Amino acid sequence: LNIYPANANGYLNRGLIYFQKNEFALSLKDHETYNKLDPYNPDMWYESGLCKLGLNRPADAIPDFDKAIYLRNTQPLFFLGRAKALRLTGKIDASINDAKHAKEMGGNVAPEFLQ
Repeated sequence: LNIYPANANGYLNRGLIYFQKNEFALSLKDHETYNKLDPYNPDMWYESGLCKLGLNRPADAIPDFDKAIYLRNTQPLFFLGRAKALRLTGKIDASINDAKHAKEMGGNVAPEFLQ
């Protein structure tokens, strides 16, 4: 069942292409538009967080990772994204907790994230 406007997929696809080209500002703009059209896609919230990390805005990325985790708390990548953002904002203990949680869920966690 398609519950969001058809043009949402256009924003999703173009945003991913911009992301692959490291054009994070353009990617983020499309992700934000998509998230307004379909706010229940955790993968797109995660991608928005990654864009903000790419733009060196880790504090702004944390709420996007929070939303992705709220919508699907079984994805280790979401916790790893938030762990990176938390570490970049100086919240080391919280970062380690997220990294440990991701590892417990089977995520591939670099050893430096656990200390």
